[in-house]
Amino acid sequence: MATILTIPPEVVMNILGRLDPFSLESVAKTLSSRLYYPAAQLLEPRKGWIENARAMCKLFNPRGSRGVLPSYPGYLPVLADHHLVRDEIPRRDYQGLGLDQDGGPYVRSSPPDFQSWIALDGTFSWLQSLEKKIADEMEPHNGREGDRPVATKAQIERLVAKAEELGLKLPAGFEAFMADNHFHHRIPSYSAWYFNLSKLVRCPSSVDNGSGGYIVRFYWDQQACAFAYLYLSQSGHHCILMSMLDLYDEMELDEEEIEDGHDGNGDVDEDDVVMVALTFEEYLAMVYYEELLEFRAKPFKGLCDYVKHTYIAPAE
Repeated sequence: MATILTIPPEVVMNILGRLDPFSLESVAKTLSSRLYYPAAQLLEPRKGWIENARAMCKLFNPRGSRGVLPSYPGYLPVLADHHLVRDEIPRRDYQGLGLDQDGGPYVRSSPPDFQSWIALDGTFSWLQSLEKKIADEMEPHNGREGDRPVATKAQIERLVAKAEELGLKLPAGFEAFMADNHFHHRIPSYSAWYFNLSKLVRCPSSVDNGSGGYIVRFYWDQQACAFAYLYLSQSGHHCILMSMLDLYDEMELDEEEIEDGHDGNGDVDEDDVVMVALTFEEYLAMVYYEELLEFRAKPFKGLCDYVKHTYIAPAE
């Protein structure tokens, strides 16, 4: 009978590589050197993600809804829903997405498990150009890929300088995404959301319990009914918040106060804002794949992998 002492090291590494970061963390606490060293090696690049996830969940106390499954049961709660997510995959799409046609239902889990299968490193290598049919449908609303960046060079430089002045850490890839004239065009929107970069402002103290964090509004719908914000903490962590309120208007800040980083005087309650993603790039990836599902895009490896790791049959 094979034991951990007789299994080849490369097989042990392969097995451990399939674990989520929290399970790896548990394995790394074992007294067995055959498990500790490979687990510690695999865990090292994920430590920052684990620390960030725990810090943001502790600060914002996520409250998920409906019958969504936890991706990391016992470690992280289910996050609130973004504006466009489904509860499960329609049976008509099982075959195309590589799901067992006799299985299911395949129910969404939250937050999406990106850590076990995709490199979210700020390069956006996973972000493919849209198929022609979807690109043509988006063109009247958002233009063609390559038309324009999200923000001007001057806007980005001002935001980066302000963040540095305040000692805040922007997430990997944030500056590159805002400056690129291709990336944002590759994320379609079935319900007319658009990327636009606002100024860095102090988060309402009622939202982050007076932690002194800052927010950047960067994505909202055309009717200004829902908004996504990058939240930056003083400790170097970040997450994505969403609200049906325009917090910039609610805080009643004029341009001078925004530049000075004043906290607003508006009436914003903590229940008006929810956390929808643990990191900036996880948010973009979630929106990208969910929107492609909404458009019924032609299946490809990245989309099928997202479905495989996010939509789970509870009986499995």
